[in-house]
Amino acid sequence: MISDDAYLAMTRFGMGYRPDLPEQVGEAPRAWLRRQLSSDMQPRPPVTLIPDLKARWAIRFPTPEEKRMAPERDSYQTFVQYSDRIRDARIMTALQTETPLRERLVHFFFEHFTVSQTQPSLLGLTDLYENEAIRPHVTGPFRTLLGAVMHHPLMHIYLNNNSSIGPNSQMGQKNGLGINENLGRELLELHTLGVSGGYKQSDVAAAAQMLTGWYIKYYDRNRPLDMMFLDSRHEPGTKIILAREFQENGQKEMDDLLDFLAGHPSTARFISRKLAKYFISDQPPDDVVQEMTAVYLARDGRIDAMMDVLLDHPSSWQPQGQKVLLPEDWGIAFLNLFGLSTREAAVEVRSASQALGHGVHAARSPKGWPDDRDVWFSPGNMVLRAGLAARMYEALNCRDDLDTALSIYFRNASIDVLATIRGAPTLKDAYGLIAASPHFCLR
Repeated sequence: MISDDAYLAMTRFGMGYRPDLPEQVGEAPRAWLRRQLSSDMQPRPPVTLIPDLKARWAIRFPTPEEKRMAPERDSYQTFVQYSDRIRDARIMTALQTETPLRERLVHFFFEHFTVSQTQPSLLGLTDLYENEAIRPHVTGPFRTLLGAVMHHPLMHIYLNNNSSIGPNSQMGQKNGLGINENLGRELLELHTLGVSGGYKQSDVAAAAQMLTGWYIKYYDRNRPLDMMFLDSRHEPGTKIILAREFQENGQKEMDDLLDFLAGHPSTARFISRKLAKYFISDQPPDDVVQEMTAVYLARDGRIDAMMDVLLDHPSSWQPQGQKVLLPEDWGIAFLNLFGLSTREAAVEVRSASQALGHGVHAARSPKGWPDDRDVWFSPGNMVLRAGLAARMYEALNCRDDLDTALSIYFRNASIDVLATIRGAPTLKDAYGLIAASPHFCLR
């Protein structure tokens, strides 16, 4: 019999129950979770299903000879296919992971620092960003993660910093060009201080000035996405943000700004609350947010130390599930019941997730996809989940002991609920009811 804490470790902090996990969790579920946060833990590399960047660029920007040799090739359609393969690889990684808590943190921070394939120039590329800027840094200092994100070319392309030129720079004065404030604004509002972080529009403008000068050679297939600093594009002079004066420092100004923002108390509060909201409740307890904030400020913003606070807090181990499974996580949890991790399984999860309105790696705004319960937990959404789960069950020829699923996810269910599921006409229908139930859909 799996203990309540082991169940919560797998479902609230992981990707759901999987047949091989109880043995790994053992009788010390919190220790199992903490091992996943350790710097000694080396998770397996993520699955990849598409070529490396140079091979992709050879397709996106073919030479005249290559066009002549393959006139039927449609590079745009190829990258549309790549966008699906990126999602499939991410799902397969989650289905196979030995560190599901760490994988949850990858998903969380990808949305926090989102880039989106809705921008055509990022189509078929977002796996590079997730695997290079996010995945290696989700348990260390927040400043390290922030730096990896802000030094990654796809973030600058997504938020138009590639076209931002200081008006008083050499190039700005010559061509009458100006600043794009998108990255400066989202850096303050979404990535660090938060919308209530105390900044003003003048701070956004100053941040955008400090971020000028960075340029990506997008079209060069020999040096794809090469990111460089050009002083001729950088806004000169002193900048002031939240009463802090930054002297002219050229290429180093971006890191000067990131140092300041990562160490700010507003950033500590914002990241702490957002993490607690992601794992515990849409309205997380104030005391856990305060404790996480204090640890952030005392421990150099270490994410693993903040998660230690979360794992120690009693609210993390209350049996009543409050956080809704986002569609992708829901599909992964459903197929984890059967221990499936094939490409065919990933395709089914991706298709179901998109049918539920969750286009992973394709958020509609820089805010990323919301994780709020009222967005994803509605009667219509649950009915659709039931049908999609039944379809996945049939398409993948799933076979399992119904008693196991009920003993895991329905341990606190009423006799009537259990009787309804057991009384379903077929196993396919029974699993459709399971997948649409609050017992399954709420962590």
